[in-house]
Amino acid sequence: MINLTGKQDADPLGRAREMVESGVYDIGQIEDARTLIEELEIRVAELEMRTVARTAELSEANRLLERANRLLEAEKAQRQVIEAELRRNKMELQEFAFVASHDLQEPLRKVGAFGKLLYRELENSLEGDAKDYLNRMIGAAGRMEELLRDLLQFSRINTRANPFKNTDLNEVLIDTLNDLKVLIKKSGCRIEVEAAGESSLLPAIEADEPQMRLLFQNLISNAIKYQPKDREPFIKICGETDGRACRIHVQDNGIGFDESCAEQIFRPFQRLHGRSGEYSGTGMGLAVCKRIVERHKGTITARSVPGLGSVFTVELPLKQAYFANTENTEGSGLE
Repeated sequence: MINLTGKQDADPLGRAREMVESGVYDIGQIEDARTLIEELEIRVAELEMRTVARTAELSEANRLLERANRLLEAEKAQRQVIEAELRRNKMELQEFAFVASHDLQEPLRKVGAFGKLLYRELENSLEGDAKDYLNRMIGAAGRMEELLRDLLQFSRINTRANPFKNTDLNEVLIDTLNDLKVLIKKSGCRIEVEAAGESSLLPAIEADEPQMRLLFQNLISNAIKYQPKDREPFIKICGETDGRACRIHVQDNGIGFDESCAEQIFRPFQRLHGRSGEYSGTGMGLAVCKRIVERHKGTITARSVPGLGSVFTVELPLKQAYFANTENTEGSGLE
């Protein structure tokens, strides 16, 4: 309403209350009251319209939220189905690799054994390229048998694994060095084991002990294998811990590699130095190491300078429970 000053009445309800309480009315006041009532009715209607509109907006928002929740639940269920299928396919593939590599070893052994027998029987009577062909066949059978043996070992990491238990890595390392004593002596390799800081050499962790032995064996034998002919092999092994995880470094003075290949070397059948025969192997050793470390919820990385050597770093939790709920979300805190 417009009052005597010509301004919009900001509080028509208060104005009406004042008129009623005064108890004195005239024609002008009655007209004012009627105007006030009309304004109140308009404002009530506007409020009702806004309430209806707001209620409709909230209903639409709730409908969209419910639809989004249904879509999320459906996506979650679909993801669970896909993950279960992937796990099943992975296990089936591992089982196939195990069975295939296991069953193929016997005929390959026979091919190699009969090839060697044939070579001994006919060595003096073979002419031309026949001896070379037979040697190639025996060599190929031997390499294939070695490849299948490594593939079988790779597949067993998950399919034929042992339960985790308290494992003293110092004892595992000592046993591994004893197992490799002949190779170490033959290569003339010098191995130094030391602790980082005031801790003991290596801690005890929850682990699959045979797999820890295989991990050390592959890292050490790799360091011995990839050495220049004119250099005395040297390997330094040290460890550190922060109370939640341990970090193990295996450093060598070997031929090294280009760090752009630091991830490639952990893939199955990857060989950076070709198959010329100078460095034997199937390219499965580091892939086995990575699979073992991942099963223990750890990480393995490598740094290297070509011609100067490499450092392989393995980080493992002391207790598997430390990483049960934080896998792939945060590090151990070791820097």
